[in-house]
Amino acid sequence: MTISYAAEISKADYLSLLKLMFRWRGSLWKNVYFELALWLILYASIALLYRLGLHGENKRVFEKIVKYCYDFGDWIPLSFMLGAYVTLVVKRWWDVVSHIGFIDNLALVVTNYVRGKDDRTIMFKRNIVRYMCLLQAMVYRAISPPVRRKYPTLESLCEAGYLEPNEIEMFSEDNFYLSVSWAMALARMARDEGIIKSDQALQDIFKVCDNLIQTLSAISYKLEVVFLTVRFYFLIGIIGRQFIDSDISQWPVAEELLNPCGDDDADFDFEWFLARNLRQALAIVDEDHCIVPPLCHPKFWRGADEANKQNGPRMTP
Repeated sequence: MTISYAAEISKADYLSLLKLMFRWRGSLWKNVYFELALWLILYASIALLYRLGLHGENKRVFEKIVKYCYDFGDWIPLSFMLGAYVTLVVKRWWDVVSHIGFIDNLALVVTNYVRGKDDRTIMFKRNIVRYMCLLQAMVYRAISPPVRRKYPTLESLCEAGYLEPNEIEMFSEDNFYLSVSWAMALARMARDEGIIKSDQALQDIFKVCDNLIQTLSAISYKLEVVFLTVRFYFLIGIIGRQFIDSDISQWPVAEELLNPCGDDDADFDFEWFLARNLRQALAIVDEDHCIVPPLCHPKFWRGADEANKQNGPRMTP
């Protein structure tokens, strides 16, 4: 899940920044320590071999190889590739954040259009929002390893409340949008039975469902050739470089951001997000939003105190 440091840098002083530099979780050190240690070991081994194991002609041949690797490293447009790569990855990261589909809007629309307190009406409302939460769970199972481990089978989704036992046989892991079809069919059935009062209300429910689907359709991940290029650059640098250019520091940051649905410290906690959506959706549709407080003058209304004392609160019809 994402690690937040905001509480530890409330003051812009050197002590706060120094403490932040030595944090481990979510830090750059945690991302690069293994490959950095491996590179240093290989670099030191080759340096010792050059100084202690090579003599005469062998030493001169090795120096030519070093010179060639040093020159060849300049031919790789690493700064340009990393700049474009980081820009694309950060943009995609932000797109994922922007397209997280919270269920609240759908639940509020359903609970205000599907009106009634009887058991059948409540079942309509709960099942419509549950099927849309099921769609989210199925999508994130496909792209997020933590969610996949938490819900490895349809039976685990059933235990979490996304599916009912009688629905498992009808549902397919290959068809994510079957749950959307079920939700829309229930809404249409509620309209036919008169629980939804108008075709416009039914259309609004369909529109909100479609908006939620669009947020999930925007998630995609691709492998990047930059990984191979950067590692090849490091292999050349073992022989041809005595130091590493500062441009390389962009690469671990971009690699950390590549998959926001993974297991890294900076990745999103989609398990909390899915559980929150299901819990919030069912809570919204269970509440009776038709009950409102008595209508009265607001606090900053001119003469509100005198009017309330004289007339008392005004009730809604």
